[in-house]
Amino acid sequence: MEVVSAIAPGATQKIYIGPNTGQGVLDTYNKIVTDNTAKTISTSWGLCESLSGDSFLNALDTIFAQSVAQGQAVFAASGDYGAYDCRDGVTLDVDSPASDPHVVGVGGTRLTVGAGGSYNCESVWSNNPYGVGGGLSSLFARPGYQNGPGVNNLYPNGKRQAPDVSADADPGYSVYCTAGSNCGGAGWIEVGGTSAGAPLWAALAADVNQYLAANSQPRLGSASAALYAFFNATQQYRAYHDIVAGSNLHYLTTTGYDQASGVGTPDVWNLARDAAVWLGAVSIATGMSEYNTAQPMQVTIYNLMNQPIYAFDTKANCSALDLQLQVGPVWQPPSQAPCPLRRAADYDRGWGNLHGAHSRQHPHWRAQRVHARALPAGAAVRLVTHDHQHHRLLCVGHSVLVNCSLCG
Repeated sequence: MEVVSAIAPGATQKIYIGPNTGQGVLDTYNKIVTDNTAKTISTSWGLCESLSGDSFLNALDTIFAQSVAQGQAVFAASGDYGAYDCRDGVTLDVDSPASDPHVVGVGGTRLTVGAGGSYNCESVWSNNPYGVGGGLSSLFARPGYQNGPGVNNLYPNGKRQAPDVSADADPGYSVYCTAGSNCGGAGWIEVGGTSAGAPLWAALAADVNQYLAANSQPRLGSASAALYAFFNATQQYRAYHDIVAGSNLHYLTTTGYDQASGVGTPDVWNLARDAAVWLGAVSIATGMSEYNTAQPMQVTIYNLMNQPIYAFDTKANCSALDLQLQVGPVWQPPSQAPCPLRRAADYDRGWGNLHGAHSRQHPHWRAQRVHARALPAGAAVRLVTHDHQHHRLLCVGHSVLVNCSLCG
């Protein structure tokens, strides 16, 4: 609670307490998800997968899958016993719920600072038998979002890898203890480990969400896909410090992702600016795989996290013409003359452009998705039909303003 208060002092905290039993764990997490009031959640309540059992892990996963659907981000400590989460020093195991694919697993580092508290360097936190938890799940398959440099290193076996990210675990954080018998004496003490990293990340996510809202951008949502998207993207701002020193008593660090530090630790200001760019970019898709253009069609605009941000209907009676998705550098209301337009494919050919070749002979138009990753600020996006013979724009769909002030 004190870590969250320090990093996100204006955040409202809701504290959930439950029995330390299997059913108590399920009931407590289920209450958090069904309440659906907190959008960033921190937990350091964990147990190794082997002692949890597959039935319990699957029940827990069902709850966290619902949290993802609701846009809740759960940050969980990855454990403090290195690669041997069951604490026997022999058996490789990972901590639940950090190993759940619907949760962001948070590891830990040892942080060294420079003059004035400036960032210097980090290494993986380990001090045998303690160290950052991480490794491979015995149950869950690797989720689709978990990819990028380093993911396919020496160890992967197709299973979910943990942790996803890291934060300072040593030295720890100053907290004030009023229960002296539980913390070696009342007053200010230092608390570290991954149990401090999880609330740090939850608080940072709340700060980033506030920044995104102030810039009229969608929130991080469940965060997992977004955090890996920033990791894989060619970034204007470097969002993570890559940790390339140390191990968690078994797994070594590598360039990029590794099971000792995940994708690294955050540079929060950079991460926030990257999020504004990526969550503000758009892609276009229809809800149908094939469409007869003689009927109106709904077009949905998504950001790059596949969150729908706008939808509109095209006009009917366009079956004899090509359809093109186009964007323009300056937005104009639909009542005004069309602004200069270019096909979205000019911005990102990797996804192709929306058009139906030879549609005079083939009135069915097969939809594709287009990511327009470099839209100018305030770009207009519209679906039009183009009469190649007369070079006119006809049957123009509803124009929309893309709030993309940091996109290029």
